[in-house]
Amino acid sequence: MSQESDGSWIEASGGERLLICRAGVVNSQAVEVAGEDTVCSSEVTRCAAWFAQAKKVQTPSINSFWLQQFLQHWAGEPISQGAVILAASQAGYTIAREPNSRTSSVKIGVDQECISQFDCGCGHP
Repeated sequence: MSQESDGSWIEASGGERLLICRAGVVNSQAVEVAGEDTVCSSEVTRCAAWFAQAKKVQTPSINSFWLQQFLQHWAGEPISQGAVILAASQAGYTIAREPNSRTSSVKIGVDQECISQFDCGCGHP
């Protein structure tokens, strides 16, 4: 796999297909993501290491933006929201879009306890 992967489509709960870029969910009718907007595969790999040891829950409740902030503190390096979403999807975590959301965030089915054990100071739930 190359350092940069092309825009990736994931399936959220309810069968909705979402196009993911570095910032998160693409909120347009775009059919592809290219250039600087593509998600860096090394960031996805870094996030995957955390998701491999975290606990899943069926009902998505953790906002991907907050999880991005948490994982940046955990990793000690910048991580894009898109990398968090792709890693969660690849690891089999439930992902849901909030109805009528205009943000690039999603909800991810991560056990709250996995985040509560580490206070990164970012104000996560």
